[in-house]
Formats: sequence, C-alpha cells, structure tokens
Amino acid sequence: MNDTDDETGEVRVGGNLNKVDDVVEKVANKLADEMEDDIPSLVKIFEKWKRLSVEAKFTTPEGLMLAKASNDRFMKIFKLYGLFNFLGEAAFIQRLEGIKANKIKAAAQK
Repeated sequence: MNDTDDETGEVRVGGNLNKVDDVVEKVANKLADEMEDDIPSLVKIFEKWKRLSVEAKFTTPEGLMLAKASNDRFMKIFKLYGLFNFLGEAAFIQRLEGIKANKIKAAAQK
C-alpha cells in the first residue's frame, strides 16, 4: 500500500502516518488541558521558565509536549505564561482560581 503526502509529493509505504500524528497531537492537547487546570504545577513550570532562555524553554518536558499540541492549546499556555509574568505569582494564582471557580459554577448550572 502506498500513500502520497499531498504537501511534499512524497510516497510512503505502509499505512497513513498522519493518523499517528493525530494521536500524538490529541495526547499533547490532553496534557496541555491538564497542565492548565493544575495551577500549582503551572506556577512551578512558569517559575522554571523565567530562568531559561527561549530555546531552553522548548527543551523542557513541558515545552516538548506543547510543541506537539495544537496551535490553540500551545498559545493558550503561552498566554498564561505572559499573564503570570505580568501579574506576578499571587495575582496569577488568584485570577486562575477565580476562572476555575466560574467554570465549575457554569457547569453546575447546566
């Protein structure tokens, strides 16, 4: 069985490897969602990232996982990192806990 990659015109032997890429992205997205909900872990990650160069951030386990996530999830975590740097740790935690409480409240009202 031969598959052709439409973007590169490359001929692949075997099954559709795009399915593997989709699975990797789904797993990375799930981990990104869990990372976003775990505020204490997120703060630890962001504290570590503050001491690293941009290149080094992408070599951390979290950075490597985010590189495989969808663009939306990747950007969401990096926006949170920017918010963390802007607000500081205490205000950031307070803001995220408020958002999390509102999500729980909204889900309970459905």
